[in-house]
Amino acid sequence: MRVHATLTQELAALGRNPPSATAADLNFQVIQYARFATSWASGRQFAVIYAVDWPTWLAAMEIRQLTGWPLVLHVHSLAQERATAAETGWAVALERLALRRADLVLASTAEVAGLLTERYQLPPERLQTIAVSNTAAINELLLHIEQHRSGRLAGPLTTSSFQ
Repeated sequence: MRVHATLTQELAALGRNPPSATAADLNFQVIQYARFATSWASGRQFAVIYAVDWPTWLAAMEIRQLTGWPLVLHVHSLAQERATAAETGWAVALERLALRRADLVLASTAEVAGLLTERYQLPPERLQTIAVSNTAAINELLLHIEQHRSGRLAGPLTTSSFQ
């Protein structure tokens, strides 16, 4: 007998951390989520991959590798600011790889945008500042990318075409 969980059930299960959860537990959950999300996304049609925070970035990169769809990352903080010494290496490596592979990076604040430019030399055409709470702007941007991908908009995909 094979049991299939829904994405919602799987995400809920991943979110149940005991208060004493370690960095290794979180790393394991990020990897498990990537496995589940990639399998779930396989065979489905999307116009763009939007990864709202760093724990979803591994899954987003896997799905991008599988599909070739545009990848948009939303960055709220950088690994060096939020990670403990034990997890910094893994988190920084994931961050560096994800930022390199993203088609577009959304910074939640001007301060985060400045750090992204300083530490990762992200070109301005791949970086835009949008607060995570500004769902209208995020949805408009993702719709624009969908229209661009479907051929309804011509020209290169850059942040100047979103403003």
